Amino acid sequence: MFSIELQRRIKAANDQTVSIAAQPGANKTELSRHMNVEAFDAAVERIGGLMEPWQGALPSLYAAVSPEAKPGELYGPDQDGGYRGYPAQAVITPNALDETVAEKLWEMAEEATGVRYPL
Repeated sequence: MFSIELQRRIKAANDQTVSIAAQPGANKTELSRHMNVEAFDAAVERIGGLMEPWQGALPSLYAAVSPEAKPGELYGPDQDGGYRGYPAQAVITPNALDETVAEKLWEMAEEATGVRYPL
C-alpha cells in the first residue's frame, strides 16, 4: 500500500523515480530466531518448506534491475501462493489499492518520521 501511494505521488510530481514493491516469500533466515520452536514449526507446517536466503533476495533484485518491472507493481515468488519460486508480478489485493487508507498511512508515516515528499 505504501509503495503504491509513493508511486502515485511520484507520478503527480512528474518525478523520474519509480516505486516498485517486492516480497521475498518464505525464507530460511535469522529472523526465525525471534520465534519459539512451536510457532516456527507451525508456520513451516502451514506454508511448507522454506527457500534459501539468496532465492528470497531475487524479487527485490528483479524489481531493482529488470527493465520489465513496472512502477506501482508488486513482485514476489511465483509458486505456492507467493511463498516459493522465482520472481514474477504478484497480485495486489484490492484492500491494498484503497487510496483513502493509503493517504492516511502516508500521513502517519510523515508524522512519525518528520519526512515529507516531495522533499
